Order: sequence, then structure tokens, then C-alpha cells
Amino acid sequence: MKQTFTILTIVLLNIGFGKAQSFVGNYEREKDFMDAPSVLLLKSDGKFELVTGGTSIRGTYTVAADKITFTDESGDYADTYAGGGIYSVKNDGRFSFTVVKDKAIQRKDILKSSAWRKLDSLKQN
Repeated sequence: MKQTFTILTIVLLNIGFGKAQSFVGNYEREKDFMDAPSVLLLKSDGKFELVTGGTSIRGTYTVAADKITFTDESGDYADTYAGGGIYSVKNDGRFSFTVVKDKAIQRKDILKSSAWRKLDSLKQN
């Protein structure tokens, strides 16, 4: 029984890790109404950084199926009291985030405002 549990745990961890790995990269948002460029960095260690107009939000992210959850930890726009923000993700050559649930106003406004394209030129972490 213990061996079966260990094998199942390893398989489940690998499935989750594989999905998170598929999102790892650096993304750029189409400019918003204030012409502010934004960059989203999704690192392989589950950390993210969202930078727009010289300010930032840093924290952690997790992936389950086609949903991604962002939790703020620090930065100028971080809302550490809002908890995790859940988004469904659509990838049709560009990534689009649709809010499922998020109380962090700044994070929500930045992520959902327009499509994101993956950048090849920045170093992947």
C-alpha cells in the first residue's frame, strides 16, 4: 500500500509540474490605454513578477489544468491581503487571462486588460 501511494504521489507531482512548466516564460502585454508596457515573468520555481509602468508585483503562482493562481507577496502594487487570484488561461498564439476570482484590483486590472505574447528574447528562468 505504501509503495502504491508513493508511486501515485510521484505521478501526480509530475503531472502538476509539467503543466506549470508549460507556462514558464516571459510575456509582454499589448500596451494599455496609458501606453504603459507590461511584462509578466513566470519562473520555473513557481515565482512570478508582474512589471508595468515602473512598478511591480512579485509572488507565487500555481497551475491546475487551464487555471493559474497568482498570490502576491511584495512589490509596489502587491495586495498581500487579497489571497490568491484565479484565472482561466486561453492560448491562441497569445495568452489571455479571464478572471475566475480575484480580490486584488491592481493585479486583476493588469492581467485581464489585454492579450499577452510570449517573448523569446529574454532569458527564461
